[in-house]
Amino acid sequence: MSTLEREGLLCRTKITNVATSARSCETHDLAVLHCLRSLSQFAEGSKIPKSIPWGGTKEAAWRKNGHVATFRFTSPEYRETFLEEATRLLPADPWSEVGSSDNDPAMRRR
Repeated sequence: MSTLEREGLLCRTKITNVATSARSCETHDLAVLHCLRSLSQFAEGSKIPKSIPWGGTKEAAWRKNGHVATFRFTSPEYRETFLEEATRLLPADPWSEVGSSDNDPAMRRR
């Protein structure tokens, strides 16, 4: 592994540690899950990689977690933007908020 690759890994580690504001949502509709994933990317206004907010919410993980997905943001304000946009754009019936936290950091994938 080159020095640049190692520095990139360190950078990714630092980035994931700042995404600590989380919102957990439950849905039994796979299409709604994908909409929520997109909205989390839209709501995250920082310069972190846009996949971090929805990391760990793939279909297999969502099913394993009882149809609950947790989205992570770098600030409570971005987390609130996510909830506001989801509420504005999606009917309430196919999804619901089941939790939020200010201390739930994103985990490294590898």
